[in-house]
Amino acid sequence: MKTVVVSRGNNPLRWLKRNTTCSQEYLEVAFIPKFHGVFLVDTDFFKKLGGVYTIEDYTLTPCLRSIENQHKACSNFALEFDFRGLDENKSSDSSEKARRGFVNMNRGARIAKDFIAWMVVATTQWMRLSSESYGYQGSSGPMICRSTQDFDKTLLDSVFHVDRNARKGEFVKVKRPSFSFSGSTHGPKTFEVPSDFPYLTKKVFSLRKEEREKFLNACFSYQFGLENWTCYRTISALSFVSAVESMMADEYSSGFCKYANRSCALKKDVMKKFRSFFEQNLEKPLPKQLGDFLNRVYSERSVFVHRALLGIDEARGIDFGFGYEKTKQLRKEQRYLENLVNAALMEWLKRI
Repeated sequence: MKTVVVSRGNNPLRWLKRNTTCSQEYLEVAFIPKFHGVFLVDTDFFKKLGGVYTIEDYTLTPCLRSIENQHKACSNFALEFDFRGLDENKSSDSSEKARRGFVNMNRGARIAKDFIAWMVVATTQWMRLSSESYGYQGSSGPMICRSTQDFDKTLLDSVFHVDRNARKGEFVKVKRPSFSFSGSTHGPKTFEVPSDFPYLTKKVFSLRKEEREKFLNACFSYQFGLENWTCYRTISALSFVSAVESMMADEYSSGFCKYANRSCALKKDVMKKFRSFFEQNLEKPLPKQLGDFLNRVYSERSVFVHRALLGIDEARGIDFGFGYEKTKQLRKEQRYLENLVNAALMEWLKRI
């Protein structure tokens, strides 16, 4: 293999073009600036990340509780990774320089959001990029994306308050498929990362684009379901259903309505696809209570989604936890649905 030594000329890319046989595409990628992104992640107050983890190109470090976030009902960790971005110093125009900065921040945020949404599914732990919303207003961060050459590591202490005394995280073996809800606040005050997470992370981001985007869409729906687990239980359940429908969106549809005995553009075979996803990815027998629940949902999916959930008066709007008896069944079904969707998504990924 030939070693290339780049001269100190003003344009090393032009020098390489003249003096090597590297392709134009390779050379352009080689000279795309590398940036270091750091994003604060919110997670369960009672389930703090149990140590420092390195998974592929990502590093996860628990954060200390700071004055800024001491009143938030969550714990935090910092997510770090490198990525390629636009050279912000290439243009002398201030507006163009600012545009490139926003492009880089957006690129880093997209990578972070994808990773965290996938991590939520793999761990069944609620988490999100740190943010808050108030009607039409909202805030996010902190988040930093800077050139690796200019990145100041002290920002990890002054901005993110990382725990420098955090131990190295342990990977724990988990049973899959798992039908036990692990989002409870009882038990240990930390959560450890599953031992299959590094391998499966590599697999997720190595999928073909169509499969990867389909799976990540389902991850975001599942994440939204956990995000609204307590306050908006009906929205949570609808999000879990949406996760399955995301996985089956491009599956074949007959387009034939047996009731009208003709083709119909509105006929999407939604219920058949919904059932098919579980049948393809979950081995039988299922635990009895989950099997009974799923059989009922198969035959009454539209009722389950549109009437059984939204038709309960106590379940409309935000749930303050006062009408326990009236919403008890909904909470149980919400848990069953989360169990089944998570198990099916993970089995799909393992088998593909």
